[in-house]
Amino acid sequence: MVSKASALGIVIGLVLGVGAGFLLGVSGGAAALPPEPGERGAVAAGQSPHAAPADAANARDDARREPVAAPGGREEAPPLIGQPLRDYAVGEMQRGWHSVRAADAMPDEQVGTAMGQFQTALLALPFSLGEQAARAQDQLDAVTAALASGDGVQLLANLTGDDADAAALVRDRARFGQLFAARAGGSAIAGKLRMVRVDDQLDDGSLLAFGAGVFQLWDLMRNKHPFPSDVTVRGAGMDATLLVLNTLSTSGPLRRFAVEDCTVFVEGYLTDLRSEPALMAFRNVRFVGFDSGGGASVCFGVDRAAILATDCRFEGGYGRHPIAGNLIRADGPSLCRFERCSFSRVAVQDLDDLQGAFVQCTMTELLSQPRPTSQMTLEGCRVDVLTAQRARDIEWLRRDLNELFPQWREQLNR
Repeated sequence: MVSKASALGIVIGLVLGVGAGFLLGVSGGAAALPPEPGERGAVAAGQSPHAAPADAANARDDARREPVAAPGGREEAPPLIGQPLRDYAVGEMQRGWHSVRAADAMPDEQVGTAMGQFQTALLALPFSLGEQAARAQDQLDAVTAALASGDGVQLLANLTGDDADAAALVRDRARFGQLFAARAGGSAIAGKLRMVRVDDQLDDGSLLAFGAGVFQLWDLMRNKHPFPSDVTVRGAGMDATLLVLNTLSTSGPLRRFAVEDCTVFVEGYLTDLRSEPALMAFRNVRFVGFDSGGGASVCFGVDRAAILATDCRFEGGYGRHPIAGNLIRADGPSLCRFERCSFSRVAVQDLDDLQGAFVQCTMTELLSQPRPTSQMTLEGCRVDVLTAQRARDIEWLRRDLNELFPQWREQLNR
């Protein structure tokens, strides 16, 4: 037996297929009562399953459609479901039956049961459509309110993926940048050679500052939920500070997290933020090591995220598996702006859920052709793609982090 939910889905498709005029343009149609035996449009040999009911059945239906005098001489309102739709429904039921059982006709009892389900689903459809429209309007209103207030988390939570206002926002550098502006000022914490589980030392607005050298920052975001907002991790320069991290992941929303002026090395995802919205800004950061797994290796793993990267470098070849470094994988609608960034020996694809742009970026020795979309565009970018053979040459792609930070592992172990 077909469930009500399944029947409703069928009816939605039917209504879209046959058009509103077919449903509402016929007056005096009979209600969709279970048909009596003989009026179900049984298919005789050589007869189309869409054939009209027999004359006797039509006569009975005509009698049912006669206006009924109500008390006071008024006529009752005509039935809600017209005869053309009843005939169409019965014909389609018979056609569906014959697609499975060609040798016999759909029994009267089952036609009656199916017509009852059809009527229930059809009469429930207007309420369902109104409810869906109201929810969509609520979501649109929430996006509008979030844009007005600058609440990035609320904005991300309500994105649908085709929001014109959100797309316009991410293309406006000044307005988009306001989403990431710190709203709290906290304490400054000096970075140390090895820092493990430092969450308890962080509050809203904290600055974690590292000088020149090689440092290990382990299990950041793992032990404080929600993670504080407006936290900034800052080095002394892209070529001066190397931060060795493991994957950044938190179970709650991430509000205005920033990384600046350093090289970040992580063997695997840099971020695994696929449960709650996340706002992240990166400035003058080199990202390396994320090409360390199989084909799923990505720098940013997110669901609903807003990312602003300015003057950053995304460089493959430093991880364990340099033929598989991808920039980003978003499981939900996300806003991204990469401005004056460089991409080398990585793949820039899987952009379908992103809205935003690569602006004045340099893409050299890419592993594959970038796949911009109508909502995630390349603006003033230079693109150079490796040949397929070169893109699979692991030894040619491989690079040594010691060339940037000599004896970096030894420095961590001293």
